[in-house]
Amino acid sequence: NQPFVQGAAVLAHSIWKNSFENSFSGSKYGHALYAFVHPDAVHCSDPLSSLGFQILVRDTPINVTEIKGKFLREHVVKSGCCGEKEY
Repeated sequence: NQPFVQGAAVLAHSIWKNSFENSFSGSKYGHALYAFVHPDAVHCSDPLSSLGFQILVRDTPINVTEIKGKFLREHVVKSGCCGEKEY
């Protein structure tokens, strides 16, 4: 069980609870769940699909070499487990 699945489940439930699909919410808006997944992580995305997320496979949204600030450019690749792929 991947650790991110529990967080995604809580997020999905919270979104549902606040949408018009839940008659007690009082909302007039529906909901949709989207997960942006890096091509290297597609093999991990089945649990998100099971929770109702639509999987959108996308490359890393930033090019580290174009970051102007030296500190961020040098440290973003070391952040978290996946560096710049998490942004």
